[in-house]
Amino acid sequence: MEFEWKLDKQETENNGKAVEGLLTKMDGTLKGEGLPLEGFRFMHSSREMLQVTREIEDEYSRLGKGSTLFVGFQQLDKLERELNRYQQLKKLGVKIIAFGVGKPDLKHLEVVDDWVQIPLSPTMVENQWFLISESENPIAFVGWEVSEDLFAQGKLSDPGKMFNGFISSDIRVVKSLLQHLEALRINQQRGGRDVSSLLNQTDRDIQKILIVTKDSDQEGQGEGNSAFWASSLELCHKLDAEAVLYDISAASYFVNPGPPGSDNNWKGLVSKEKINSIGRAKLASNLDRFHKKGIPANAILAEKHGFKQIATIVAENNFDIVLVPNYFEYPKLVDRLVGNTIAQIGATTFKSFFMDQGNGTFAPLTGADAAFAKVL
Repeated sequence: MEFEWKLDKQETENNGKAVEGLLTKMDGTLKGEGLPLEGFRFMHSSREMLQVTREIEDEYSRLGKGSTLFVGFQQLDKLERELNRYQQLKKLGVKIIAFGVGKPDLKHLEVVDDWVQIPLSPTMVENQWFLISESENPIAFVGWEVSEDLFAQGKLSDPGKMFNGFISSDIRVVKSLLQHLEALRINQQRGGRDVSSLLNQTDRDIQKILIVTKDSDQEGQGEGNSAFWASSLELCHKLDAEAVLYDISAASYFVNPGPPGSDNNWKGLVSKEKINSIGRAKLASNLDRFHKKGIPANAILAEKHGFKQIATIVAENNFDIVLVPNYFEYPKLVDRLVGNTIAQIGATTFKSFFMDQGNGTFAPLTGADAAFAKVL
């Protein structure tokens, strides 16, 4: 389930308490019905946080080429003080995605691969001190500054500077933070992107893609949308990602999605052979498209109507990206009545949702100014 990495300032005017509240909500949201978060530790000492920061930087110096590190500098002058260290990281092949307030010049851009310029906001995680990576050894460190009067100003050692934070190796925490940060990064981009630039921009390890479909021959609704399937196939192939087809129309069946007398062995991930055996030939045919390209593919049959149910599916199966046909932006009346529309999602709720735009493009559902990702 998507988590909003933002302090609730209405809950308390004390930033320290607000951070504690945020992390309590994070634990409940990301854990859900699963196992407790792993490798998680609260931190209150800025000295300890600096030590952890150096350890992470050293670790990724050893990993070198092929690794990516998301770094929060708060302000551009913080990067200024770290130019030599990050220049060395970049020389070793580490890709640096940096976030902070201020417009960088050439010397800054020489030590980072991308600078995501953000407005100043003490409540948002992107304005904090952080190092996050999914490469090799997933790690997330966030130092949330609680010294409001000095926020993002001066040096770490200045009197009155205070931070509350955490470090975690739990992949659920890492993925959630990276989804949030990548959504900001995508929103900063303008114009179309081809497959190569999309892959360069997608620095998370995309392993599982959920593809929403509808058992219908009508163009645009899923099975009959050839452009959508071609784009989805290409994206999965280029990302070397597993595909799972979510048949939202299966919820129309009152007992089970198979013919009368069929068994109930259709929950969770369902193979192409099983899909074919319960009489859903078009869905099986689309699974076969992926198999022919060497892409692992299974299906999930919706048990309940509506896009809100996809939240549970995403959380339970750790999907990285969700692809949606553009039919579901303005679907027919019957679909609207049962909630089969992206209006049920909310642009800020699922930052990894991408809607098909036709002509081989997808648009991330992260706001009105989101860029278009060309995949064919």
